Amino acid sequence: MLLSFKNVYKKYDDYVLDGVSFDVDENEFVCLVGKSGVGKTTIIRLIIRDLLPSKGKVLFCSNDVCSLCNQKVTDLRRKVGVVFQDFKLLNNRTVFENLSFVLESVGYMDSEIKKEVPEVLKLVGLFDKQNRFPYQLSAGEKQRVAIARAIIQKPDLLIADEPTSNLDPITTLDIIKLLLKINELGTAVILCTHEKEIVNNLGRRVITLEDGRVVRDEKVGKYILYN
Repeated sequence: MLLSFKNVYKKYDDYVLDGVSFDVDENEFVCLVGKSGVGKTTIIRLIIRDLLPSKGKVLFCSNDVCSLCNQKVTDLRRKVGVVFQDFKLLNNRTVFENLSFVLESVGYMDSEIKKEVPEVLKLVGLFDKQNRFPYQLSAGEKQRVAIARAIIQKPDLLIADEPTSNLDPITTLDIIKLLLKINELGTAVILCTHEKEIVNNLGRRVITLEDGRVVRDEKVGKYILYN
């Protein structure tokens, strides 16, 4: 088991998560769906220990995320890549530098960086754009850079938070194909999305959240919301 939520509650003024339980296996592809405000972003933040649960446990690789020391939290975040909605690219750095910055920060040598970055850029189809700055890229290309940055440390889990929300249909399809390719290469993927057509066409596992609860968890699911 790669990831496990065990009866997790998270309370602010009211409960955002209300007894959430689910497991994610290694190499699995999971769609996490639900309306805005149902707790998808909170789940992401709990996984990377940006938040702590009010009750319950979050386990990653059998380790209780809540009890990790600072060094272990750093190790956890190397094993979980996150693709954010707004890209979060460094606008004053090239594509290559956006990726190399991640590796430099964790102590990679220059020779390793020169080897690893081009390989990841080839995977996401941006090898020929490595010397461009973010402002010179399309939205789809920026999203590919964000995905490349999220997988540059070869994480066990990739979380994509609404990765196609600002993209046209053709680019959306390309991004979904890239996520599937990454999954086929051995990385588990959690895709958080509002896009019904994507989820229904994927035919993968679907976890549906409503009012902070898991209301459906289907191995081959559809995007179904009643409220």
